Amino acid sequence: MGVGAVESLQQEVAPFNIKTLLVEPGYFRTEFLDKDNAKYTNTTLEDYKPLCEAVFSSSRATEGNQTGDPAKGVNRVIDIVKGEGLAAGKEFPPWVLLGPDVLAVARKKMEDNLKLLDEWAELSSSTDL
Repeated sequence: MGVGAVESLQQEVAPFNIKTLLVEPGYFRTEFLDKDNAKYTNTTLEDYKPLCEAVFSSSRATEGNQTGDPAKGVNRVIDIVKGEGLAAGKEFPPWVLLGPDVLAVARKKMEDNLKLLDEWAELSSSTDL
């Protein structure tokens, strides 16, 4: 479910005092990428092989080297839900990034999006009568 869907759901259920939260985690030291859990399927499409090999290689190299502490991650989510700790005094978010790695990726993506908005601003705003 994407951010837009969660934001919509949040507005829909707010009158019923229901809160929603999309957690987008980075890499945490769990067994998720463990060789017994991660399944890599070879593609038969030649054009996709380089991409698949790069993603699989990156995932294999990451396994066991994740910097995120799962207990800390869970505690941060609990803090958000309870409005305590680092979340104290903040408005309940529709979504949260969890981990410095995913924060860096998201920040870069948002900077790229702002650059794109600026580049196309004249064209984008030239449609009124």
